[in-house]
Amino acid sequence: MTITKAVAYAVINVITESGKDVSQLSESALNPESFRVRVYSIISGKVRRISVNTIHEFCCATGYTLEEFFARKEFDDLE
Repeated sequence: MTITKAVAYAVINVITESGKDVSQLSESALNPESFRVRVYSIISGKVRRISVNTIHEFCCATGYTLEEFFARKEFDDLE
């Protein structure tokens, strides 16, 4: 699996586990609309390169650290 797909799967799974939707998570972001657009772009696969800053902002919104996020099983079998 590519890193981009692994990030997308991890984002989807973290959102599902949180019991919230993207709009609810975006409420804690500095720029909620931009946050929503970036997260939906990751989920839909429209983004080929995902910045660490975007992942960090997502982690902050969900209560994850970067270490916890990248320790998920979705990253076990990267190409």
